[in-house]
Amino acid sequence: MNIEEKLEYIKSTVFHELGHLTGYCLASKFEETNLGNVKSFEVGFPKNIVVPEKSFYHIELDLLKEQNRIKKETENIPRTVAWFIEVICGCTFQAIVEEKHFKSCFGFGDSFDGHIDFSNLAVVRNVSSFNWNFDELQELQNEFLKALIDNNFVQNLEPIVQELLDRIRVAPLLQLELNPSDIESLANQINENIPQKLLTNYKEIVDKYTFIFSRKADFIAELKYRTSEEGGRTTNANSGYRPAIKFDFSENQTSGSQRFIRRNFAIPGETVVAEIRVASTEFLKNKLEKGTAFDFREGSRIIGFGKIIEVVNKDLEL
Repeated sequence: MNIEEKLEYIKSTVFHELGHLTGYCLASKFEETNLGNVKSFEVGFPKNIVVPEKSFYHIELDLLKEQNRIKKETENIPRTVAWFIEVICGCTFQAIVEEKHFKSCFGFGDSFDGHIDFSNLAVVRNVSSFNWNFDELQELQNEFLKALIDNNFVQNLEPIVQELLDRIRVAPLLQLELNPSDIESLANQINENIPQKLLTNYKEIVDKYTFIFSRKADFIAELKYRTSEEGGRTTNANSGYRPAIKFDFSENQTSGSQRFIRRNFAIPGETVVAEIRVASTEFLKNKLEKGTAFDFREGSRIIGFGKIIEVVNKDLEL
């Protein structure tokens, strides 16, 4: 592979790293989302990386020693959502440039260009102060992708990418490491290309998912899904699934959103733990306690049974 072929090969990777820097630029526009400055930006044939000055969510030493710190950082939900966007920005930019699906870049294992990004998110999910899953992150990514496309933003960065490729061409070992003033200059170039409409879209996405992740559950429960042979579902239930729930002490039913904890779906026959948010709480006031049983159903068909582990909404507590 000659130099020109190498440069063409890494072009989408340069877009990928520029995506991460764009994530920091967008976050810096609002006080509640600010992720700080970037201290290191390297692009080239052997190495590509963007490193922030302050690692709010990255493991710097040992997870066991740092999980409490990271959990504390995730209590700032707007900034955490901004970090989600920064992390997915790389593969989102790359997917646009290569005209392929985001998931072909973003996943677990070395075959995915964004495997480190995916792993960073997976680690934080396990210690986060609030529950979220990758299905919700995919929905966020779809909305952010639409905003980028509507504003033709990624394509407008082509001159900046070409400038970086020209610098890589003459760099030792085809590896370019920007100094602090160059990083600041590159960030300024990106900022000059950010239209107000994209900034508005970005803030709307941050606000929407801050609201979603801030909502408290009414209770946390262990859910036992029936198998299809027992009359349960024939397909998996995705996190966010909203069947009707019924308690023995009342003839009333209400829908109850199930957000699975630390997972994206439940298979028929499985037992999972989930946050439950009910649509109508009036008939449940002062009725629930740890161990209270219920069933959940689709129409008249019971598809599973639940048992409360913790009552979160104190208005419902016995």
